[in-house]
Amino acid sequence: MMDQSLITKSVEYEKCLEEMREQLQIYQVQMSEMRQKFEQVTTENRRLHAELKEALEMQLDALPFMPLGTAIPADEEIVRNLQEQLQLTNQEKEQAIELWQTVSQELDQLQQQHQEHMTQTQIHMAERLKQQDQLANFHQLTSHLHAASEKTELEEDVVSAQQREAASDKLLQQLQSSIKQDYMLVSKMLNK
Repeated sequence: MMDQSLITKSVEYEKCLEEMREQLQIYQVQMSEMRQKFEQVTTENRRLHAELKEALEMQLDALPFMPLGTAIPADEEIVRNLQEQLQLTNQEKEQAIELWQTVSQELDQLQQQHQEHMTQTQIHMAERLKQQDQLANFHQLTSHLHAASEKTELEEDVVSAQQREAASDKLLQQLQSSIKQDYMLVSKMLNK
């Protein structure tokens, strides 16, 4: 019964361990995908930033030099456009930072889950080793009990044989004594 329980627990443990391995593989794939997405976003952000910087520099270079204090309505439109582009760039930067923070948090969570699963796996391994030791001790005790039982049966057989032998010796002595008495009685009768 104990063997069956240990076997059942061992099978359940193997199943649980396999499920954790599958989850770990899924987490590793997800982590890899998140790193790729993060790298893509970072690369795209750098590209957009470089393009915008280049476009702004070209627009600034295209502006005619005007002394301070002179205002042309066209310049106000250019400044407004530049401000809008700068605002869009800042928004994209904020979005990229938020995405990076989200990816970083998810990565931390996955690493924590992985660590927890590894801890659980170590606990299960320790329990399994303990159960295997207990099973080995149980088998050893069973062997000792079988040996002791066989020895006890053998001793009981020897004692029983000795008792039968003693009873036979006693019966033999009684018969011999009875025969002697009968012989002496017959002898006395013949001598008369």
